[in-house]
Amino acid sequence: MSKLAITYTIPPSCQHVVQDRAEVFKFPATGSIIVITTPPNTADQLVILNALGVLIKYQDGIATIQSDQHLSDTGKTAKLANYSVQEGTRLCDEIAAFQSQINVEAANCQLAHDRLFAAPKLAPDDAVSAMGDQRITEHLTSLRGTALSKALEQIQSGDKPRWLAAMMRDSELVPLSPALESVIPEAWRATVAKLYPVQVAEDRARQEASAWQLTSMAAIAQHVPAAAGSRILKAA
Repeated sequence: MSKLAITYTIPPSCQHVVQDRAEVFKFPATGSIIVITTPPNTADQLVILNALGVLIKYQDGIATIQSDQHLSDTGKTAKLANYSVQEGTRLCDEIAAFQSQINVEAANCQLAHDRLFAAPKLAPDDAVSAMGDQRITEHLTSLRGTALSKALEQIQSGDKPRWLAAMMRDSELVPLSPALESVIPEAWRATVAKLYPVQVAEDRARQEASAWQLTSMAAIAQHVPAAAGSRILKAA
């Protein structure tokens, strides 16, 4: 059973094979083979399905011309040339539009991700908290030996969000030791995951869905006419 939510009829000119982790669309008339991996459960398939649909329609048009027994070889060549110009241009515009839509969604997804994992900012007039940040950073930077190891363990466990936030906000004023600086990125991610597990799970699902859309569209774009390829790259 297809894992893609295909709602249109796949023509005989397209060989559709469902595999464990992908679906394969083969077009013997042109030699094109499109592989779409199984989408995450949270992925919006609509744009990919629409893009796949217009490409299948275009490929089917080529197959129809090639199999037309009423046309001579010369007639087929002329008709295919005309078809590739008219329908190829239309396909190019449609695929480029789908690509642009996915790029916008991917950019929004990344913005949401960056906001989720950004260090909390202090109000410009919050001098008390700013001074507290500096004291925390100076204290942690001064640690050595066993005391530093214990502090690093606490930071990496995600149990010290105040310490991490202070260092991330204050690192330009108080240079951090290499030991502290190296653990901050992953430690902050662990902290955010502990503080906001639901939001982090939702973010992960969005990232996976966006990655699938981008990968699937890239697979589709490889099989549009050469003219479409350059225009799709401009839309990306």
